[in-house]
Amino acid sequence: MSNKAHLTGEGLQHIINLRASMNFDLSDIQINQFPNIIPVAWPIINTTNIPNPNWLAVFTSGEGCFYVDIFKSKK
Repeated sequence: MSNKAHLTGEGLQHIINLRASMNFDLSDIQINQFPNIIPVAWPIINTTNIPNPNWLAVFTSGEGCFYVDIFKSKK
């Protein structure tokens, strides 16, 4: 936004493409006004570790929480 790209037709189309790739549907008005919508492909990130404790904190920074249950294994 600092370079005002969102004020151009291409910039606005890019915003609509990003919006189309989120978990929310586009409205009928948006679909009719922007017929060339191409949702942005999100990268798949495969990891088995937590790279940074702050990374985990982001998921609960709003009103979120985690539940951890510790129990003795039967093995």
